[in-house]
Amino acid sequence: MNKVCILISLILSLSLPLANIWAQDTTLTITSKGKVGIGITTPEAKLHVLGGVQFEKVTKDGVERLVLRTHYFNYPERYGIRFANNQLAPFEGEDLGDQFFGFYSGWGANRQYNAIIDIHGKAKNSWGNYLRLTHNGTDGFVVTDIGNIIISPSKGLGNVGVGMENPGSKLAVNGTIESTAGGYRFPDGTVQTTTATGIWKQLEVNAYLTSTFSDKATITITPPSSGGYFVLTFSGSADNLKNSNQTRILIYLNNVANSGVSYPGYVSYFQDSSNGYTRQIPLHLTRIFDNTSTSQKTFYLHAGDSYDGGYTLYGNFIVQWFPGSQQ
Repeated sequence: MNKVCILISLILSLSLPLANIWAQDTTLTITSKGKVGIGITTPEAKLHVLGGVQFEKVTKDGVERLVLRTHYFNYPERYGIRFANNQLAPFEGEDLGDQFFGFYSGWGANRQYNAIIDIHGKAKNSWGNYLRLTHNGTDGFVVTDIGNIIISPSKGLGNVGVGMENPGSKLAVNGTIESTAGGYRFPDGTVQTTTATGIWKQLEVNAYLTSTFSDKATITITPPSSGGYFVLTFSGSADNLKNSNQTRILIYLNNVANSGVSYPGYVSYFQDSSNGYTRQIPLHLTRIFDNTSTSQKTFYLHAGDSYDGGYTLYGNFIVQWFPGSQQ
């Protein structure tokens, strides 16, 4: 066979499918349009492989890897990996141990730029609606452009732990919880923006007062937030009542320094000849005030003098603040 025949035979072999070159069950096809098929006779891309592909790194210089590269920097046509004709697209290791999957802006200990991972879901005429993971070298960020970030383990049946394992509640935190604005909303709809003990704040003093209006017990309290209401309570007794028919007890629970007759308290007991005489009576008094601001408030307990008087008032004076409205 002369050189011309050999050349013609070579041209014909490149323009037709070339099968079973190395083994009977192996197919290598090179079409006239410049497409190569391995394991398939009708390749649909420049390289079309029907079967598994294996890449091995055999040296330590770090250059043997799969590279997806555009011809020019910032070329409009972006390369990517696409999984077609299948809803399942796994990245799988060999389970030889804990498998590490890393995303780097460049392979090395020193990197200048962030590697940003975006997950894009449903969208219409937009690349928006993403969930983004970023680490800027100082802090890690989980950001979404539309909607909320919802953490719902086991479809809402599990718990979330921050800084801890095996959380025992829907949200369990090992550390300090901080609110820089807005405060905390409770199941009853109330919002707490400043400090309080639980959902209410209470102060208490022991009162031992003579039956003169100037003798008083006071409690100063700062409400945790605007709104809510105060409950003033006295629990105790009036002692050393006189054996006369002119003893009347007046107890004032009020929020002004000079209650007087303009701010009546509670007539708790009136002793006269019709109901007999006693030296001691138990007392439990309550008064409620609405709150409209976070300013400091001072409340007073007075044992007012009337008729013969002369008794002493002994017990506990308590001021409580509660959020919400009076029930």
